[in-house]
Amino acid sequence: MAADRDWTVSAISTPMASTPGFWCEWRGADGERLATCASAVPTSAINWARTQMRVIASALGEPLLADLWDWLSDGWRDAAAALERGEDFTLPLVAGPHAFVWHARPVHFLPMAALEGGEPACSATG
Repeated sequence: MAADRDWTVSAISTPMASTPGFWCEWRGADGERLATCASAVPTSAINWARTQMRVIASALGEPLLADLWDWLSDGWRDAAAALERGEDFTLPLVAGPHAFVWHARPVHFLPMAALEGGEPACSATG
């Protein structure tokens, strides 16, 4: 015997359009997500990654500094080119016992629903 089912039809006054962009993450060696960023264009994704690299370099000191400096100087160009082509880019960094991975990929963002009385639960702070 079929279970009773209720159906609801919702009318949307305007079509929902996605916005292209890039999703960026820094993860530790254990896969733990350390930081994330949603970027509209490859340039902002790269700038965010470079800023996060400086934070990592200042925390870890000299062992990672040479590799980071190379990427901060010119190495980011390969990542920017990959993102411009709509491709994923992954950069693993290892310094002694420390390992990090920066990953950026093209995505399509859906618009957030406007809610009365505040932010959606997923974006609430505090």
